[in-house]
Amino acid sequence: EIRRALGKGYTALMLPALPGNAMPGYTDPGWDDVFAMAAEADATFVIHIATGNAAIKALGGPGGAIYNYARQMCDAIDATMRLVAGGVLDRNPKSRVMFAEAGAGWLKPIGERMDEVYFGHAPWVEPKLSRPPSQIVKDQVYSAFQNDVGALDIRREYLSTLVFSSDYPHSEGTFPFTQRVLSEGFAKIPDLTQAEIAAVLGLNAARIFHISPEKAKQETARYGKAA
Repeated sequence: EIRRALGKGYTALMLPALPGNAMPGYTDPGWDDVFAMAAEADATFVIHIATGNAAIKALGGPGGAIYNYARQMCDAIDATMRLVAGGVLDRNPKSRVMFAEAGAGWLKPIGERMDEVYFGHAPWVEPKLSRPPSQIVKDQVYSAFQNDVGALDIRREYLSTLVFSSDYPHSEGTFPFTQRVLSEGFAKIPDLTQAEIAAVLGLNAARIFHISPEKAKQETARYGKAA
């Protein structure tokens, strides 16, 4: 299926947040061939929260709505830790994953926490990695943020892996208040540069999905006239 999709020119491939029962988990070396194939094609695996065997409703009753929606971010954290700790990403350094609708501020603390464990409990760590876990996260794990513009607080180390997503047209997205969400969020980060804004609002996505910014402008104008 990956070969078929790549043959049609796709540059993004979807994987579940938690593989189904018949599939190996993300710590399994069996994923190496899959990630190697995507890396060779310079394609990105996109993982959406609450897919596969991930629990959508983990808590019922009081607090359930907030808990269930908020904890879906943990799907991305769990998948990241498995792919890093199991060595799949490390053995395939040109591969990359992007998480959708998971926020992005967690990238830094999760990387730091895995570093602490990797070095502090080294005698029990298997497999050994060629890079610290946090470096693997910086190099290969991308995440899309939307309402949580505060995720940009980690931009000095993670700028190239942060991508804004409006999640249109879902109710939990930013539409039709995207411009307000961004302007208010950016205002809280006074030292944010125009180059950083351009990176997270489009240039990072254009790079990893092989989209020419110029072509995007042309297509936007063309479809605007057609409408």
